[in-house]
Amino acid sequence: MKGSDRQARHSGRRAAPRRVRRALFVLAAAAITLGCREAPVEPPQAAPEAKRHARVQVADAEALRGVMAAAAGRATLVNIWATWCGPCVEEMPDLIRVYRAYESRGLAFVSLSADLAAGTSEQVAPFAEEHAIPFAIHVLDGIPPDEVAALLGVAETDWDGALPATFLFDAAGALRQSWFTAVDYAALDAAIRPLLAGG
Repeated sequence: MKGSDRQARHSGRRAAPRRVRRALFVLAAAAITLGCREAPVEPPQAAPEAKRHARVQVADAEALRGVMAAAAGRATLVNIWATWCGPCVEEMPDLIRVYRAYESRGLAFVSLSADLAAGTSEQVAPFAEEHAIPFAIHVLDGIPPDEVAALLGVAETDWDGALPATFLFDAAGALRQSWFTAVDYAALDAAIRPLLAGG
């Protein structure tokens, strides 16, 4: 009997730690499960590259027709430029200022880049990011200047494809003014203001 008592007591000492370890494991598993249930699921984040390119896209002739059709019925400013064009870069801050001043008042703003479509990611998109350009940029996909002029309705002007080129249309689609050199805010403001409701 004494031997049996000693064996029982020895078995009890070994069983107790096992029960404790098992209880701790169950508690830990429950805590992990509850933690997983309560942790908010974060929505997937857009890749930085996707965000950077969001407002820069390549446009063929059909896309350009669509861009101009979307602007129908509003005074529209069209600017044709390129990242490698010094005067284009010079006038960009004034164009951004015009966009911020008049976009909410009904002006349609169409920005057409004459950069090579193949360089959209390496040149146009980084340029847009560096200069914090707020408007959409359409990179002309190999459309020759005469076709661009025809699509814009400016074939009768003296524009020969030189950059920069800026065209201002009224709400009826009539060309009201054009600039074939860098243009500043004061000149654009004076031309745009009369075309919008309230002056």
